[in-house]
Amino acid sequence: MRVDPGFSIPFEHLHRYTYASELLRNKRVLDLAAREGYGARILAETAESVVGLDVDAAVVQDASDKHKWNNLKFIVGSPASVPIEDGHTFDAIVYFDAMEEATNPQPFFSEIKRLLKPDGWFLVSVPNQSSKDNLFGAKAFSSVQFHQLLKSQFAHVEFFKQEIWANSIIQPDAPSTNGAGRPKGEPQYLLAIASDSPISTIVTSTYADSAITLVREKEKALRQLLDMKAYQDETIKRQERQLAERKQTLATLEEAFAWHTSQIDSLKKRSVYLENEIEELRKTAESEKKALDWRHGQAQDLERIVGARDEALKWRAAQIDELEDRIEALNHEWTARLNEVKRDMTFQLDLAKNALEAIHASAGWRFILKVRALRNSLLPEGSVRYRLYDRIMRLARGK
Repeated sequence: MRVDPGFSIPFEHLHRYTYASELLRNKRVLDLAAREGYGARILAETAESVVGLDVDAAVVQDASDKHKWNNLKFIVGSPASVPIEDGHTFDAIVYFDAMEEATNPQPFFSEIKRLLKPDGWFLVSVPNQSSKDNLFGAKAFSSVQFHQLLKSQFAHVEFFKQEIWANSIIQPDAPSTNGAGRPKGEPQYLLAIASDSPISTIVTSTYADSAITLVREKEKALRQLLDMKAYQDETIKRQERQLAERKQTLATLEEAFAWHTSQIDSLKKRSVYLENEIEELRKTAESEKKALDWRHGQAQDLERIVGARDEALKWRAAQIDELEDRIEALNHEWTARLNEVKRDMTFQLDLAKNALEAIHASAGWRFILKVRALRNSLLPEGSVRYRLYDRIMRLARGK
């Protein structure tokens, strides 16, 4: 009779890890799905060294605290991107019940082959799609899918099946059961050892335990499940907080995006305005260039006119110099003549003075003065008699 799925937890993992520990004795092993680390600890009992990998830092820290072995360590990382720089480091890589790379396997298997030695083994297990027992919710594969996936990546593959009843049995998967026509009792898990080098013959393995041990393992498994549930609840709360923070960040980013969009629209409008301004400035520059060309032509014309006027001014300056020389000569000539005329007039004036003095000294002049004095007394200036006298004298003179 098939064991209750709750009791199959030790068989699922303990049997596979125990089986692998016998195959990988004294080898360097990488466990890509170490989880809480108990399987990696089983491998470390026989292996030279074991590295356990998990994506959750809290789980890795908890496993490191629980399993302190000199040849065992745990690291945080993804199976598709293992944080180990050195290539071809491991003799074997173990990956139980965590295969998710069916849709895009190439990056995952490229990482496997980068870390695995050329003759190294890749041990992998997946839930059987035809079985209903899949306690951890890992991705299930059909036998055909599992075969095709591994054969497309490795030159040599040995396939196994694991059936769990009151015990666990791992045995080679016969070729007749790789496709259709599988017997009524479907194995719960499909296993394989893949390598690019030939694989030695692998024997069947059976794992059994007493009822008491099963009960104890049942209780232990339940505690582990409760711990896992508590951890998952805390993880969900943390993720909900992160989701709320990310929603707030998203809202902030949306506001920033809207602001940047408005800025871009404003800048576009500004760009159109500046382009129009540039076009106007270009037209103005062309107009001013034409004006400058016209001004330059005018300047050249003015330079020619100025040149001609300079020549005319030089000619006029020469004429002025000549006239100044003539004026100076005339000044000298007229000064001489003026002096001569002045001397002559002075001489004539002296003669006239002498004559006048002679007249004034004569008796006739004295008579005339007496007559004028008598006239002025008889005919006062401004009187009627004076005006009558003045008219008679004018008529006598013929004026």
